[in-house]
Amino acid sequence: MKKEAATVLVCLVGGAVFTVLACGPAASPGSSANPQAQQRTPSERETTLAAHREYFQRELIESGHDSETRVGEYLTVLELDWRQLQTMPIDQAYTRTHDAVMRFPDERVRRQMLLSLFDEKEDR
Repeated sequence: MKKEAATVLVCLVGGAVFTVLACGPAASPGSSANPQAQQRTPSERETTLAAHREYFQRELIESGHDSETRVGEYLTVLELDWRQLQTMPIDQAYTRTHDAVMRFPDERVRRQMLLSLFDEKEDR
């Protein structure tokens, strides 16, 4: 009788372990099965940052000079000179502008600025 109980216990434990292993990362929080919790690798973050910088540079060149555009309006509100930003290396101009946006007190407007200036969907 004890041998049968031990065999059943081993089967149950083995089955549970197999199930956890078979499910793998999908069963744990923060796994690829949960996109909101998915972590980005450094290279993905760098690629995303580069894309945001390119977007910002394009918007700065195309619309920064015109205060009638959303981009031009936001630069004016942030008290940033588009001419000065265009003379800077893009990394520096992006950082200066992004920092100014992140200090903006109104969260709703800040989110709109992030989207318009950098094509960012959420605060970082």
